[in-house]
Amino acid sequence: MNQQEGMKKVTKNILGTDLPPYLYQYRPYNANTLQNLIKRVLWLSKIQILNDPFELKVFFNPEKISQTELRNEWENYKKFMLESSEPYLDLENFKNSLKMSFDSWFESVRESRGVACFSETYQDLLMWGHYAEGHRGICIEYQTDHDVFRHALKVEYSERAIEVAHLKWRQTQESFNEVFLQIFTSKWKQWSYEKEWRLIQENGNKELKIPPALVTRVFLGSRMIKEHEETIKSIIHPPWGEVEKMKESETEYSVYS
Repeated sequence: MNQQEGMKKVTKNILGTDLPPYLYQYRPYNANTLQNLIKRVLWLSKIQILNDPFELKVFFNPEKISQTELRNEWENYKKFMLESSEPYLDLENFKNSLKMSFDSWFESVRESRGVACFSETYQDLLMWGHYAEGHRGICIEYQTDHDVFRHALKVEYSERAIEVAHLKWRQTQESFNEVFLQIFTSKWKQWSYEKEWRLIQENGNKELKIPPALVTRVFLGSRMIKEHEETIKSIIHPPWGEVEKMKESETEYSVYS
């Protein structure tokens, strides 16, 4: 264990949630990973390419909106249409239009946003297997005491998809953000072993530059070949980070450094 872990001050994110002192990212060994290390950047993926087909599963349910909220919205809509001398929808069709509006809004947001995903642990066997090329890749340790990670959000796990049964997302920017964050930080509970945090940005498919000192360690997979080890060590070395090789326990289903 890094000796700094017990001494480091706790940082809070923009929501006031305590951040872990370090976050980890599992990566395969490839040209993109090496370039990210050399340039000290985070890659922000487009959200729609994430590996879970149920990622950002959300259901807008106009049938559960309170009658008061729904009728107020409908009356405002009717007033606007009448002032414009345009025909207006009846309540039932108005509800359908709200669903279409929500689905369209959400899809546009989903398509544009970028995300970088992290974990609270560097010792998870499943993530070493899934994301780090079967223990042949790496896991990067980032210290979180920097403004970049103030925007990291903790993922909450649940059995059911998010159901939106209100119209807050139409009203103010603050309400929009509240709904947005709830959706983008929710995931099916079977993924809870990942202990995930997400850094969400306005646009995806691009690099986010970070200070070199944020990369504190790079863990090499227990099955990484020697040639790849040497390449990583030529990029990461004191004072700009350390390299440690993971080992496989002889008595337990675990890896350690």
